Amino acid sequence: MPFAKIAKVTPTYYRARSGVLEREATTHMFELFKEFLLKILGLVLPFVVRWLYKREKFINGIKVRVRSEGDGVTYNCGELPIVRIWLILTNLTPFEVEFERIYGHLAYGGIIGDFSHLKRYVLPPAQEKEIFVELWLNEAQVQYVQRNQGQFETKLFFSAYVTSKIHCIELVREIGANNVRLINCE
Repeated sequence: MPFAKIAKVTPTYYRARSGVLEREATTHMFELFKEFLLKILGLVLPFVVRWLYKREKFINGIKVRVRSEGDGVTYNCGELPIVRIWLILTNLTPFEVEFERIYGHLAYGGIIGDFSHLKRYVLPPAQEKEIFVELWLNEAQVQYVQRNQGQFETKLFFSAYVTSKIHCIELVREIGANNVRLINCE
């Protein structure tokens, strides 16, 4: 019963219906309070979440690795020398994250090449995404790989800008690759 009609009812009717009116008023007040609380939390929540979910925990929840099945890194020293790299980006945080401006260096004893990948990737929580990166080698780099074949471990120095609703970071990782394949590198 609306509040405007309360004044028009008789005291006997009001006493008989008082339990129903009180419940309706309480429910209405609860709804107003809930809406007010949601508006306030909408303003405060990012700060609270940022305070509870520290930057280090966020950084540790983002994993980058070279694909383990198949060939993660392939050196092709043929006529058109190229290195192909399969990376897996994993989001273990409870937030949606966005990777952008992925870049890095490929090291085989020393730095032999740079790569960049400007495509933007959005990863929901508990998801992973494979990305493919290529970098071209010049003749001196090919000769270096051929001369030092099997002597060094392939490493990637990976960087990317990662953004979410609570943190924006530059993610930097050093990644080792165990599944390296050399083609035409005799």
